[in-house]
Amino acid sequence: VKISWLSPYGMSFRYKVISDNTNAVVALGKTIDFNLILDYPQLDLDTVYKWQIKPCWDYQAEDCENSWSDPFYFKTGYPSTLVYPEPNATEVPIPVKFDWRDVPGTESYRFKIQGDGLNLEKIMEGISEVALSYPELQQETEYAWQVEICTKSGGRNCGASSEIRKFKTFKLKAPTSPKPKDGSIVSTTGSHHFSWDEVLGAKYYQFQIEYSEVAEGEEKECLEKEGEIATKILSKNSFYFP
Repeated sequence: VKISWLSPYGMSFRYKVISDNTNAVVALGKTIDFNLILDYPQLDLDTVYKWQIKPCWDYQAEDCENSWSDPFYFKTGYPSTLVYPEPNATEVPIPVKFDWRDVPGTESYRFKIQGDGLNLEKIMEGISEVALSYPELQQETEYAWQVEICTKSGGRNCGASSEIRKFKTFKLKAPTSPKPKDGSIVSTTGSHHFSWDEVLGAKYYQFQIEYSEVAEGEEKECLEKEGEIATKILSKNSFYFP
């Protein structure tokens, strides 16, 4: 926190900074500057402070005014509020984008998550979100996470932590409503459209088709493929084959 003032006649100054909650003096001294920088651990988070200045006529801050200035007030930052995932959420799809509210004056955040053998910490520089996916997160697993705000980059000078939130990841479900339907008869000429309902959280699908027993009278090309299995990795829930 940088506090500053103006004084047309002062050559030096005396200052004092007091916690408005406890009346404890956190800074008391002399300066020839027109500003003062206060930092952690001098200051606590989420705390109101008042400060006063006394101008002096010499450079040693010995010959000063008899009385202090009127008090000025400021309030320090507060622990971050977590946004997503919500408390005790279940069926949370992977990847998970963790989100929390920005805190003024914060240069970095220390993100922590634990669960089922995972003990991970990430430093986020001025960004109030982070995304995790496989293999860091696993299906049907409970995790707990929290965030610390830091006044310096690199996760330094961190204050109090946010609340600890718990959530449980989802189970990736099997595709449903496949088309063509089971037992359908399709032509062996041209391309065929295969599709299924989109699966929540799925990024890719493995499509597999097996050339089973060939009917009588089929072309030689079909006979040669009998018993083969064709596999493709798809990013969409539909496909034209072949």
